[in-house]
Amino acid sequence: MLSLALATVLAAVLLPAAPASASIGATTRYETIVSHDGTELGAKVITPTTPGPHPLLVMPSAWGTNNLLYVGAAYRLAYESGYQVVSYTSRGFWDSEGEVEIAGPEDRADASAVIDWALENTDATPSGSAWAVSPTAGVSAC
Repeated sequence: MLSLALATVLAAVLLPAAPASASIGATTRYETIVSHDGTELGAKVITPTTPGPHPLLVMPSAWGTNNLLYVGAAYRLAYESGYQVVSYTSRGFWDSEGEVEIAGPEDRADASAVIDWALENTDATPSGSAWAVSPTAGVSAC
């Protein structure tokens, strides 16, 4: 019993308090994002319910998976850290059209189209924005 009480006290002292936005939440919706060549990419868009602008976090799905892979983490990043998150299915998989490639020109153009779409259709700001998790790390290395 003493160790549980000690752990509770230590957690309260050592862990940072959750930001105020954590109690507000986030919304999730499905979108189809059209890439530069007309290819449709399936995406989950997770938006904090706090007023924007919000830094943008783009999360392409890992090889062979869909945009649902990171929704839990994306939702948490949106409501706890205030990120505008777009998790999209990479070209050629699941709910996205096109041919599969690995960090080729079409993948890079898709990433650019997703960023442009998010900046035009959400309250995301490029300030403080990031790119996270990529199919076999290929796109992020380009």
